[in-house]
Amino acid sequence: MDYYAYLEAETNRLTPLEYDGNTVMDPSHITWSAFYNATNANYPLLNKILNVPQWRQRYLAHLRTLIETEMNPTACNTIIDNYVAHIGTQVQSDPKKIYTYTQFQNEIPVLKNFINNRRTNLLANTEVAQVAPTISNVSYSSPNGMWSPPNDAQTADVTAQVTSSNGIYRVNLYYANGLVGNFTPLQMFDDGAHNDGAAGDGVFGGAIPTQAAGSWVRFYVEALANNTPKSASYYPAGAEHDVMIYVVPPQTTTSDVVINEVMASNSTTMPDEAGEYDDWIELYNKSANPINIGGYYLSDNPTNLDKWQIPTGTNIPAFGYVIFWADEDSSQGPMHANFKLSASGETLLLMNNNLQMIDSVNIGQQTTDLGYARVPNGTGSFIIQDPTFMASNTPVVPVGVRAHIKVLLQGAYNPTTGLLNTGLNDIIPSAQPYNRAPWAYNGDESATSIGNNISDWVLVEARESSNGTALERRAALLRNDGVLLSPDGTEGVLFSTLTAGNSYYLVVRHRNHLAVLSNNATVLPNTTATALDFTDYANVSGSNQEALMSDGKYAMYAGDFIANGVMSVLDYNLYATQAGSAPNQYLDGDCNLDKNVTVGDYNLYQPNASIIGITEIRY
Repeated sequence: MDYYAYLEAETNRLTPLEYDGNTVMDPSHITWSAFYNATNANYPLLNKILNVPQWRQRYLAHLRTLIETEMNPTACNTIIDNYVAHIGTQVQSDPKKIYTYTQFQNEIPVLKNFINNRRTNLLANTEVAQVAPTISNVSYSSPNGMWSPPNDAQTADVTAQVTSSNGIYRVNLYYANGLVGNFTPLQMFDDGAHNDGAAGDGVFGGAIPTQAAGSWVRFYVEALANNTPKSASYYPAGAEHDVMIYVVPPQTTTSDVVINEVMASNSTTMPDEAGEYDDWIELYNKSANPINIGGYYLSDNPTNLDKWQIPTGTNIPAFGYVIFWADEDSSQGPMHANFKLSASGETLLLMNNNLQMIDSVNIGQQTTDLGYARVPNGTGSFIIQDPTFMASNTPVVPVGVRAHIKVLLQGAYNPTTGLLNTGLNDIIPSAQPYNRAPWAYNGDESATSIGNNISDWVLVEARESSNGTALERRAALLRNDGVLLSPDGTEGVLFSTLTAGNSYYLVVRHRNHLAVLSNNATVLPNTTATALDFTDYANVSGSNQEALMSDGKYAMYAGDFIANGVMSVLDYNLYATQAGSAPNQYLDGDCNLDKNVTVGDYNLYQPNASIIGITEIRY
């Protein structure tokens, strides 16, 4: 066969590039030796390499792998059959083919037999037939844990289970720093002194020396049998092109400087000094003292930790902020980094001047002109929200009294999952829907976005007495676990005119479910731990005012389509009017909240017909 030899500069190794290998498929060559022409000096690559015992055994190890995998009849025949299925029709219809379709079909078993016979011939070779060791359960560990990369001051302990019917001559661990380059071998031992467990238990251990932070480390294991040729095997079997890899993380340390907010897709939010809308990174100083961060590093590449150095003399004032532009344009000033942020996600790291990591953030898919910010400011987890350039990320908490309430809707509740259906999610209006009869509520509640865990809007009333008029009404979002949220997504319903420390009766209303009233007055504000829970009937005023679900929880009755507190023929009339309407609409007749008014809604209404809400909540 013919090949070129390519000298790879990084490794200083020759790589053969085959370009004409069809000779090996000649039926008369089926008995060629696994070492064909290895003794012929006119074939220098074969002659030189295969006459070095170490490389001869490495060649044999890979040949055994090819025989076991690629030339295995079960696997090989399946591949051939898949090719036939893929191209057979095209071959049959090809107007310019140089052989008949019958000839094509006849050669399929010939090819399968050739590969199988070639495999049999190779396995009959004495050297090929030598049994090499079996390597299994290869793993690595560090002080950071199993399969956890060591930092730059730690070694990685590698262990491997090795068995051999020919005995074990030696087990080697090969490691290399970087994605290319030569490997360094070191011996592994089964002596109980190399983090390998008990001596003589078949588990061999070895340690990869410390490597620089950000390094890619490649490694594999070699086992040599204690027979005359020292038959070799490898893990992974395809080493050195198939290896195990880890990346050395940097050492970490604490700091009062944190990555506080990033924007990876800036279209209109904030221009830089050149008037360009570029990516930006905000750092925040959590301390009461100014901090000099000159000489620190920012990077978006864990393998290039010192990618961009923060200019000397950069200070962040106490509880202050600094902005860096990630635009790859240093000509625009010293605060412009040499990398950009990816709106589809990446990792951002902040290193001190000793290349110790003081903060990092994994940036997921971003939304144009929204910030990815720590909430609470400087300490919390990152969330996507409206940007707060050079300002606190913590939302301003509205003044008022918050009522924590939990309630379920019979039509939307699934007792198996314990959650409400969110089938309306993509058509729930952003503005509260109770500004019409019979509620006539003129509140301006509006949600910036409807989360994918929201089931619908509800209307909540606070009263001084159970039969008194509403002191204040607020529209709220109903999360799929039954918890009521303010339109900004925070838990609890925020009332602006109630007095903290006073007790109030609370009413929850819905567009097509029977309203409920609390059995007792609740002191507000309450907490999530003391939330008014309407799923417990002890908290519900009146008898037979909620439906008992199969999981023992109670839910507001479905079917009060006109929301007057009496389920009667008038509700049926509204249902009948809307039944069969175009799908994907936000309609009062849809009490199972699936965007359609169908018999499923009638089946919820029908057994509830004649149920009457208590006087205090009826319109």
